[in-house]
Amino acid sequence: MLLARHAQIQVQHEIRMARTALQTARADLPRLGVPESVIEHTIKLYAAEVAQLQHLARSVRAVTEALAERNAAR
Repeated sequence: MLLARHAQIQVQHEIRMARTALQTARADLPRLGVPESVIEHTIKLYAAEVAQLQHLARSVRAVTEALAERNAAR
């Protein structure tokens, strides 16, 4: 259960990081001299990463719930 809890916290942190990067990319990257085409590609990558992490978070929750049910049955 401790590993499951750690995995949940880690995935939540990664989702927050990716969302922040996604939300700030359009404002921050041009000031750094990043070309518009690279910014657009980066935004697409961040969006895909958020989707993958959300899928991973659902999987971690499912495993955590299964472990909790198993422990409760003991």
